[in-house]
Amino acid sequence: MRYTFTLAALAAATAFAAPAAAQTVSSSDTIKAQALIIQPATLQRVDDLSFGTIIATPTAVGSVTIDADDGSRAFTGTGLTLSSTDVGGRGRFLGNGNLNVDVPLNVSFPAYLSNVADRTKTVTFTGKLDAAANDLLVNTGATGVFYVGVGGKIDIAAGQMPGLYDGEVTLTAQFQ
Repeated sequence: MRYTFTLAALAAATAFAAPAAAQTVSSSDTIKAQALIIQPATLQRVDDLSFGTIIATPTAVGSVTIDADDGSRAFTGTGLTLSSTDVGGRGRFLGNGNLNVDVPLNVSFPAYLSNVADRTKTVTFTGKLDAAANDLLVNTGATGVFYVGVGGKIDIAAGQMPGLYDGEVTLTAQFQ
């Protein structure tokens, strides 16, 4: 009797263990494959200018700057903390023109970025183009392709209303 019970217990344990060993696990995910195709004599937005997430105490006063050349972010003032998970970055335009020609640029920067929930609440904005375009003239080089980086500075006042602030920078290239 004892022998039969032990044999039955061993058979039951083996029966339950076998399916677990044969079990397979599958996992999958996706990425986007993208291509930007432009025509000659065109200008196209590649990246928006973003100051990232800024944590500001109610008494915070200072400014946040995005470098137009390398996209780095810095701040001055008190009561501000820059989020390390949303660091922002410079804006970029891509242009394509004739080879080795100078292309004049016109840029329009807003004086303020407005809170999207209450457009009467603003932060002062000062825009800047990268060094290659800061004289409002870029050379297309041997490929005909050029990039223009856009950076800037926002000033945060004490009691600044929380929320997303935005504005539009317009760049015009005059292809010849």
